[in-house]
Order: sequence, then structure tokens, then C-alpha cells
Amino acid sequence: MNKQLAALAVAALAAFGPAPAAATSTSSATLSGFTFTLVDLDTTDGYAPSISFLSGLGTGTSQAYSYASNGVGVSANTGYGGGPWSPAASSASVYGTSAAATVGISGGDPTTLSLVAGGSTAGFVPGGWYSSFMASAQAPDPIYLSFSLGANTAVTIGASYALSTMTTSSPTNEYATARVYLAVSGPGADGVTEWQSDIAGQEISVASYWNGTHYAGDSASLAGAMAVTFSNATTGAMEGYMHAYSLANGESMAAVPEPGGWAMLLAGIGMLGVIARRRSRLPS
Repeated sequence: MNKQLAALAVAALAAFGPAPAAATSTSSATLSGFTFTLVDLDTTDGYAPSISFLSGLGTGTSQAYSYASNGVGVSANTGYGGGPWSPAASSASVYGTSAAATVGISGGDPTTLSLVAGGSTAGFVPGGWYSSFMASAQAPDPIYLSFSLGANTAVTIGASYALSTMTTSSPTNEYATARVYLAVSGPGADGVTEWQSDIAGQEISVASYWNGTHYAGDSASLAGAMAVTFSNATTGAMEGYMHAYSLANGESMAAVPEPGGWAMLLAGIGMLGVIARRRSRLPS
């Protein structure tokens, strides 16, 4: 492109004037500090309370997923662990938007498990195009058996969570969400009843709100502990499912240029086309 074409391109982009301050949406979710507290349901049976964690073929894998979009480009990645109690990580990034997820664990020890997800997006593409992100970290795999509980044993699985969300002042509504989830399920405690399950979760979500002149930002955070319980009241071992995840997502939008800005941009692009056609007709 010669100097004349370059100048016209700059002029076309300059039609928008100074870039408006980008609105931003961020969120993060962490689930960690897992504990497994055993209770002896029959102290006279001669069985000590016990739990073992399943791994190997047919037990699935941990997963970390991340997605980022700025209205023009998209990036998405999934990281898989080597088993249900294995580390995994992924990240995704395009201009103005990023997301990352991590399953952390040491030596396959479930008490060291941590699930972290987070991201941020700044609307920057003019014309009211949304940008968004999502990240999730989960372990163990929800569709495979993950532990074996000893005879006449109950287990309470606990974990600590920390959630954070924020939106900023924006030209239109935007949101941010953070969520954690913990669940355990399996055969009925007596081995006859069809099913037992226990679920715990927390979520916070914020959105920009209209204050009479523009959308104002908001923020929220939450931290605490959660727990679920599973019982085996039989004289044999019982296998069950455990699933935990952290999720963060959000959306933002860039400011919409004035109508005059669009007209000048289109005019500039049109002139670029005319000059390019004329150049192509000149003899070499």
C-alpha cells in the first residue's frame, strides 16, 4: 500500500475519534481445601471406617476449559488430566479478552485438590459487538465412579470457596458470574434404596445497572465453606460418584460510534476501493 492509501486508511479509522474507555467485566471462582471426614456407623461391627479413591482405566479425567471472544476472534481450549485426580490447565486469549482454568492437585491426593477459574473481557470492537469469556475447572469426572467407601462408613466431603465478580461503567448492560459446585451420589445407604445424593453450591452474579444516565458498574464477592455427605450402611464396600467444579464467565460491550463516525468510515473505505481499482488498471 502506498502512502496515499495508508493515509486514507488512517483517516477512515480516525473517523471514530478517540477510542472510548472500554467497559470491563471480570470474575473468578475457587474451590479448594478439600476434607474427607469419616464416621463409623457401627462401632461394634469390627470394621474401621475407610475410603479409597479410584483411578486408572474407566475412571475418567479432570478437565479445564477456557473460552474467549472479542466479537471478531475466538479462542477455546480444553486441558485434560491423566486421570480423575490429576492436574489440568487451559487458557484462551484474544485481544481484550482472556480466560484461564486450573485443576491443581499434588500426588493424586484429593485433599490437595483446587479448582480455579477466572477471566476478564473489555468490549473494544466498535459498533456494539459483545465480547465474552468463560472458564471452568472440574474434577473428578462426573460420569465415572470416583471413590469406594468402607462398610458402615459415612463420609462428609468439605471444601472452601472464594467468589469474585465485577463490572464497570459501560455504554450498555454487562454481567459477570462466578459459581462453585460440589456433589456426591451413589446407591442408597442400605444398598437397596434406589439412590442417594447430596449437592452444595454457591453463585454470585452482578450486572451493570441503569442509573438514569448510563450503565453503572457493580461488584460482589463471597467466601465460605460447603459440605456434602454420603453413607454406606452395608457390611460391604460401596462405590460412589463425586463431582466438583468452579466456573467463571462474563460479557462486555464496546461503545457504539456516532452515526457521523460510521458515515466517515464508510466513505474512507469506499475511497480506498476506488484508488485500488484505479491502480490495478494502470499499465505495469
